[in-house]
Amino acid sequence: MATAQSLVGHMDERPFFNVERMHAPSSKYVCWVDVMGSDSAMRRSIKIAANFVMKLHVAALEVLPTDDTVVLYPVIDGLYACAAGQGRILDFLKGVLFRVALSFVSEREPIQI
Repeated sequence: MATAQSLVGHMDERPFFNVERMHAPSSKYVCWVDVMGSDSAMRRSIKIAANFVMKLHVAALEVLPTDDTVVLYPVIDGLYACAAGQGRILDFLKGVLFRVALSFVSEREPIQI
């Protein structure tokens, strides 16, 4: 596997990139899931916004397959998920959305932070 160090030159050299050292591209299914309205929630309360965002990230980690068939890329208030097969990405999404929905419908009281 190519590392960042093998793709770029040393820090004291001019910028360098060797495309020959990259792996061949492959097709993947990619999805983006994020917390809608996080900007508005952050203006109201960082704690409320963090609660929403982290519930999404925790749900994704809970259903992430252990066989590396789905790869996560968390980004601020959401995440990218990549998989080679459509079935894998759909199963992952179903699991994430189920866990998030379960979390919110199970709340006894709305969060008032």
